Amino acid sequence: MKMPVGYLIYHPGRCSSNFKGTIVHFDQPKHNQDPYIWNKQFLHSTCHITQMRTEPGQINFWVSGDSFPYFNRLYCDLIFVVKSKIYWENKDYIDPTDELVDNLHSYNDHYYHIPIDHPYKRRRRYTLKADQELSFQPQDKTGCLIDLLPILNKYGFSTSQLHIDFKSGIGSRPIKLLNDQIVKYIYDDIFKHAEVKLFGKDLEKIRLENSQLASPR
Repeated sequence: MKMPVGYLIYHPGRCSSNFKGTIVHFDQPKHNQDPYIWNKQFLHSTCHITQMRTEPGQINFWVSGDSFPYFNRLYCDLIFVVKSKIYWENKDYIDPTDELVDNLHSYNDHYYHIPIDHPYKRRRRYTLKADQELSFQPQDKTGCLIDLLPILNKYGFSTSQLHIDFKSGIGSRPIKLLNDQIVKYIYDDIFKHAEVKLFGKDLEKIRLENSQLASPR
């Protein structure tokens, strides 16, 4: 069976702040921040991950709408190109000195909270690390997120069908993107429209300069 080459992943809208002229859209710093953007390599360890089949090389588009499930705009707040998939040695615990952990702030904000907030019984736990050269938060020149809906409509994804496909009970589910050519077209279109691109190296610097972004322990 061919692996999916990407996903559209719907999640709640981000908050935003202006950091000395750089606007960033991000998770509220409460417990586990996921996907975690304040790192050279973005991290993804829990949000919707049990609903997906993931492999290095795939491109995941994180999106949120102006309403759910009947959105009229679909904002892309992160393009996550998977570089590596690394399994935890212990699904219930990770030490700050583990080689999986890049630095102390990613441990405090991301890894530490995962087994507490999302305990597993049998499933193996893993973390996806992004390609830091290809993954970014796309914005227009004013710092607003890119509306992905016109791009998806252009490539055959109707708004009405997206309303249906994202819905799962009272929540959402990721949508598989199986055509690698279409995924590349979507990525290239976002890249072209994004006049501002925030990469992990940019966001990590902001995190280190702003202690209020730390998740409380």
